[in-house]
Amino acid sequence: MVSPSCEYKHAIFRLLKQCKTLKHLLSIHGQATIHGLTSSSAITNLLFTFTSLLPNPSLPPPSIHYALSLFHSIPSPSTFAFNLLLRSLTLLSSPLHSLLLFLRMRRLSIPPDSHTFPFALTACARLAALPLGRALHLQALKFGFVTDVFVVNTLITMYSSSNSMPDARRLFDESPRPDVVTYNSMIHGYVKAGDKDGNLVLAQKLFDEMPLGMLSLGARFWLDTLSPAGSVKRSSCLIE
Repeated sequence: MVSPSCEYKHAIFRLLKQCKTLKHLLSIHGQATIHGLTSSSAITNLLFTFTSLLPNPSLPPPSIHYALSLFHSIPSPSTFAFNLLLRSLTLLSSPLHSLLLFLRMRRLSIPPDSHTFPFALTACARLAALPLGRALHLQALKFGFVTDVFVVNTLITMYSSSNSMPDARRLFDESPRPDVVTYNSMIHGYVKAGDKDGNLVLAQKLFDEMPLGMLSLGARFWLDTLSPAGSVKRSSCLIE
């Protein structure tokens, strides 16, 4: 025989899977609290649903405070729970909150994973906080994530946002598996840095070296915006 608490748990889980709005989520949260479903896993499920609602331009912007209150009510937050809140804060454009959360995670000795660093590095990029970004780079090295393509790509973006292109290029050259995003991040960084130090020439050269299978509208956009004739030769090759 299934216990009432177990039935409520399954019912709440089904409702969360169908949840489409923050108002609906708040109602489900209220029901979960009434029935005593306040374990770490239950609250993490609520936070997961909150994160899945982001971003949605057709809905009013969810409250950062609600995401924080959900997280702080988790008795023993896991790496997964930290990553959920980091993702929410990133999507809600709250870079300072993201970095403070990462610091708390490290103080609690909760190990980050390959999903943690891209969120924290994105926060550094938005704040153009190069010293903090370098510290995070060292943390990624310590935990062995500097070969992960998602971590590499956000490191490149972080360095590019502070016009530290030599550091970004070093990461690109050392990347074991550069993808379309890796190339676009470097090209975007070069174009954003302007024509000093030959950045635009380097951007064009990198674009010309990009494997045809990786050629993307993102890279072409940045080059074509700056030099409409710059990629004519490469475009002709693609058409042929």
